[in-house]
Amino acid sequence: MSIFYGVSVVARTIECRREVWKLVSLFGLILLLTWPVIMKVQYSSRYTLMALPFLMLAVKDHYRINSYTTARTVAGGLIGAAVLWTYYY
Repeated sequence: MSIFYGVSVVARTIECRREVWKLVSLFGLILLLTWPVIMKVQYSSRYTLMALPFLMLAVKDHYRINSYTTARTVAGGLIGAAVLWTYYY
């Protein structure tokens, strides 16, 4: 799944090479995707959290607020919180 996401981000980056703002935000996502490969042993979830501003900039044109996207976002947040909870217990 992460390989598919990485390829998708790279493809979108190539598509928007003339739009500087999108290019910068997607390039930031690419750098944050490669960071776990560089820092294998000491990788932490806080580095994933650092990607949130870049992710919001990257999806702002594709994200429409409705009940489906709200439920999906809340479900993703709850699943992520549950996974982080397991780190401590």
